[in-house]
Amino acid sequence: MEKDLLSLAQDIYGLSKKAGLLTAESFSEVFPDQKIKKLDQDINRDKNIFLENNRDINDSESLWELGVQYKIRENLLQIMMDFLQEKGKAFMVNWDQPVEDIVYNFKTVNTGLPISDLGEKQVDGQWYQGVEIEGKPYWYPASPEGYVPEVLGEIGKHLQKLSLVIVCLKAGDENQYTVIGEELLPEFEKFDFSTV
Repeated sequence: MEKDLLSLAQDIYGLSKKAGLLTAESFSEVFPDQKIKKLDQDINRDKNIFLENNRDINDSESLWELGVQYKIRENLLQIMMDFLQEKGKAFMVNWDQPVEDIVYNFKTVNTGLPISDLGEKQVDGQWYQGVEIEGKPYWYPASPEGYVPEVLGEIGKHLQKLSLVIVCLKAGDENQYTVIGEELLPEFEKFDFSTV
């Protein structure tokens, strides 16, 4: 199993290098041996538990193999995105963060897009939060549902002019994002990234 893990990790590492998200970082810096071994041990432990608890399912081993490939990829992508976030090449946004935090987190990836937070304002009793992108203000009504998709969507429209796209790796309430050249989008989509 560890060989399969390493092969997939190398594919993810290669794609990140191709996208310019990694430059001088070595494979072992991004995917340390102890993380690969721990993931391998965890998967083998989970496999044994699954097979033990599902003896009555026909071909339970094949069923396990179908599901485990997705889980392996998810874990390796998480390791990569965590590394990229530490290096300022990815950012995290919670579903209900204010515009100020979205802008701050996005700016950590340094795309060259002129963007700033405009703070809050009240109009006719309704509160709005704003962002300025390339000199143009955009205001969003404050709501309990949040406005993360709208703000990131607007940022994404401006990035298209630079032939860039925001891609997302879903991770519960806090999704991780990075910015790539739009020509690489099909390759990232194969690894379960979605566009904003």
